Amino acid sequence: MTGIIEKAAKKFSYNDVSEELAAIKEFENNGQNVDVVILGRFKAGKSSFLNSLLDKNILPVGALPVTAIVTGISFAEEEKAVVTFLNGKTFETGINNLPLYVTEKNNPGNGKGVLMVDVFTPAMKNLKNIRFVDTPGLESAFKHNSKVTEKWYNKIGAALVVINSTQACSESDGKLINTALEHSPVVNIVLSKTDMLGEKDFVEVFDFVTNRIDAEYDKEKEIKIFPYSTKKETALYSKKILDELLYPLNENFYSVRQSIYRHKMEHVKDLTLSYLKISYKLRRKQDWERRQLKSKIIDEQLNINYIKNELSLISINYTGKTREILQKELVEKYTERLTGKITADFDRNFDKWKGNLDRVAREYERWLKDSVLKYISDIEKENRPFVNGYAAKAGKHFTNYCNAFKSRINGNIKKVLNVSLPSDEFSLEVEPVEKPGISTSWAFESHIDLLWFVIPMFIFRGYFKKHFRKQLSAEIEKNLYRLAAQLTKNINEGIEKLHQKSFEYITNQLALIEGLLSEKSDDSAVVLEYIDKLS
Repeated sequence: MTGIIEKAAKKFSYNDVSEELAAIKEFENNGQNVDVVILGRFKAGKSSFLNSLLDKNILPVGALPVTAIVTGISFAEEEKAVVTFLNGKTFETGINNLPLYVTEKNNPGNGKGVLMVDVFTPAMKNLKNIRFVDTPGLESAFKHNSKVTEKWYNKIGAALVVINSTQACSESDGKLINTALEHSPVVNIVLSKTDMLGEKDFVEVFDFVTNRIDAEYDKEKEIKIFPYSTKKETALYSKKILDELLYPLNENFYSVRQSIYRHKMEHVKDLTLSYLKISYKLRRKQDWERRQLKSKIIDEQLNINYIKNELSLISINYTGKTREILQKELVEKYTERLTGKITADFDRNFDKWKGNLDRVAREYERWLKDSVLKYISDIEKENRPFVNGYAAKAGKHFTNYCNAFKSRINGNIKKVLNVSLPSDEFSLEVEPVEKPGISTSWAFESHIDLLWFVIPMFIFRGYFKKHFRKQLSAEIEKNLYRLAAQLTKNINEGIEKLHQKSFEYITNQLALIEGLLSEKSDDSAVVLEYIDKLS
C-alpha cells in the first residue's frame, strides 16, 4: 500500500500525503520500543501512578499541577536523566534534578526551553521494550501545558488514559479517549484514586464508566478499565496492570509496533483517497464546471489576498502593542521598587570602596554592573512566563485562524463535492523568547576621574557619593527600557515567524486544492485505478 500511496502522491502532487509518509518512515526507522503515553486531566494522578507502578519516586508530584514537560522513562543499567532542549542541545544530569526542568514551579512557562526529558532507570528492567511517556495534565490553569500534551497526540504508541474516580467520567475524559483512539490502536483506562471511594460508590463508578465505554466506543477496540490506588491494595492493582497489559505489550512489542504502523497507514490512506476522489470528480467535469466549483470551494474569504491581509492584521495587532505592554509591565511596575533596593545596596557598599577617585570609580562601575545585571536578570526571569505567554497567545491566534481556514475549505469541499477530508489539526511550535543582554554606563560622562591625583577624596568623598547615588534611578530605568525594547524585538521577531509559517501553511493548502481544481488532463481512468487499489 505504501508504494501505491507514494506513487499517487508524487503523480498528483499531494504534498500533505508525502509529509505524512515521511513521518511514518521516521516512526519505522527510529526506536525499537513502544511508547506508552500517559494522558489525563490535571491532578488525575498520572505521575503518582507511574511512581507507584515502578515502586520508585522518579517523577515529581504535588498538590498543584506539577508536570510541565513531557517526560520519558526507559530502561538502563545506570540511572540518569537526559534533558533535550528546543534548540537540539542535550544535557545529562541526575534524576534528583528532574524537578528543575519538568515542573511548573522551577520551569515556569518552559522558560528554559526544554523539549523533553528522558529518564533512564533500572526500575524498568522488566519492561525493557517500553518507554512510558508522562504528559502535562490537560485543563489546568497553565494553558501552555495542555498545548505540550496536544502536540504529543500523533506520537502515541499505546495510550493509558488516567481518570480520577472521584470525577469520572467527564465530557473532557470522553474527548480525550476519543482523541487517543484516533491516534492509537491500543487504548486503556486507569481509574485512579479509588481509595477515596467507599466500596459501594466504587462499584457504581466502575459500572458507570464501563457502561459508558461500551455504549460510546468501537466494540472492535477492547478498552480495559484498571482500578488503581497508590494508598490501598496498590500491589494487587499494579500486578493486574502489569500482567494483563504491560508485560504482554513488552513481550509482543514488535507486533504492537506493526499495529501502530498499520493504524498510521490507515490514516494516510484515507487522506490519499479523499484527494483522489476529489481529483476523479473534477476530471469528469468540463472546464466551465471546474471554474464554477472552484469559485464555490475557494470563496471570497478563502482568497489568498484576503487571507494575506487577515494574517497581517493578526500580526500587526500583536506586534503593535508589544512595546507598550512591556513598558507598562516592566518600567512602570519595577522602576521605583528596584531603585529603592539598589540605593540601599549602594549605601551599604560605598564605604567599603577605599583609595583615590579612580579606584573608587572603578569599584562603583563593577558594583553597578553586577547589581544591575542581577536585578534586571531577576525581573526578566520573573516575567518570562508573561513574555512567553504573550508570544504563545499570538501563536494560538494564528493556529486558530489556520484551523478555521482548513475547516471552512473542508466544509466547502464536502458541500460541493460530497467528499470529506480527514481532520488534521494545524499547530504552531512557539519558541521561547530569547533572553536579552544588559549593560551599564561609566561612572562619569566626562574624564574627571583621570584627574584623580589632584582631587583629595577625604574632602570630596561625600560629593561623589551623592553623584553616584543620583545615577542609580536613571540606570535602573534605562535598563528596564532596554529590557522592554530587546524583549519587544525578540517577541515581534517570533510573532513574524509565526505569521510566515501560517501563511506558508495556508498557501500550501490552497495550492493543493487549486491544483486539484485546475486539472485538465483526461486521465480519470488512472485516478479511478488508484482509488480502486486503495479501497
